[in-house]
Amino acid sequence: MFAIDDATAVAVMPTPEAAGTPGFFTEGNPALGQAATYLRASFLNALMQELLNVLSGAGVAPSKTAYDQVLKSLRSNGLITASDTGAANACVLTYTPAIAALTDGMVLWFKANATNTGAATLNVNGLGASPIVGPAHVALQGGEILAGGKCQVVWSAALSSWVLIQCTGAALQVAASTQSGHAVQRNQATIGATVRSVAGSRSLGVTYTNSTSRFMWVYISAIASTAGSNALSATVGGIGYIGASTNGATALSGFIAFPVPPGATYQVNAATGGFSAYNNWVEVS
Repeated sequence: MFAIDDATAVAVMPTPEAAGTPGFFTEGNPALGQAATYLRASFLNALMQELLNVLSGAGVAPSKTAYDQVLKSLRSNGLITASDTGAANACVLTYTPAIAALTDGMVLWFKANATNTGAATLNVNGLGASPIVGPAHVALQGGEILAGGKCQVVWSAALSSWVLIQCTGAALQVAASTQSGHAVQRNQATIGATVRSVAGSRSLGVTYTNSTSRFMWVYISAIASTAGSNALSATVGGIGYIGASTNGATALSGFIAFPVPPGATYQVNAATGGFSAYNNWVEVS
């Protein structure tokens, strides 16, 4: 599209309209000897082709009797929707008319051809394969793109990556939760946790590390070696925990449970006396 550049065009919008850039139509003013602007075929052809391109990009067939086709084209999202023709982890999109360059904030929709199994890329109109990251701005892990799903991505110039906002039916990547109202990552919850009995490899007074990426709970029960010595204590990152203590026969057990964040260390000790055996020493993460 271009502003009218005919010799009869005026540089300033005729009053009472506000002034603008050069290239405006005028009906002329015979009293002042000003001619009306010619309506050139070049301008009308450009205007027509611009509008037809909107219809073509949205897949709308031009009609001589419909007068809302541009509106329907814009509402259809057909201008930003395409079908992926690539393989798993390597999405390929072709838009018509072709997208010539990626601009920051550009939003596209596409129907996924395959489910991703790990990190993935997206190539739009042959502009080059760029990484796809999730809303947390890290690489995909698998299952965030579902075959047949409708995916929405936005181009981030700062990340030089496509950010996958959503894909219907697929898992959604989220950033680590830092506030009470935030969604949590799986490694911040105990959903799908694994229970491991580690009694044979754990001892009192030894420091152990939660080397998993998930929040871990530790449960310990032990048989007191002498009466009154069945209290357990634990230290996690400088925070102390005291377990249940029962003064009675030596057969009674002491019990303690405490959380250990990912990467944190913990140590368990007997508050008094000792223990003759452990019933359980379990780590859940």
